[in-house]
Amino acid sequence: MCPSGSTPTNVTNSETSIEYFTWLATARCVKSLVYQHHTNRTKYICYICSINITPPERALYTPKIRHYIYIGSPYSFEKCAICSISLAISRRTNECNICRRELVHFLNFLQAMGEAPYLNNEPTILYIAQIDL
Repeated sequence: MCPSGSTPTNVTNSETSIEYFTWLATARCVKSLVYQHHTNRTKYICYICSINITPPERALYTPKIRHYIYIGSPYSFEKCAICSISLAISRRTNECNICRRELVHFLNFLQAMGEAPYLNNEPTILYIAQIDL
């Protein structure tokens, strides 16, 4: 999104047909079960590792289910801090009714606002849901 006070980027049809569709083709529906550390919010562990740590250590983590859309590359999903396994399962957005609907809303928003996140190299992440278990 545009930084506060900046002007949205107007995109021509020729740019849209190349960068836009290349960017959009990377959209993935992602679901993950993570155990997030209470104080270090970027530290996650998997279910198996959560079983293998001590109860006092386990108390430092909250299990969460996440559902989000990831657009851009390279794919960089959550990994377990202990065993490095990927904690996310991804699939095409058209395989998920919720993601398909939310992606259409987001694309309409981008068009209305004149935003063009596909012109930079940063991934776009649209959180749909996060549930603490």
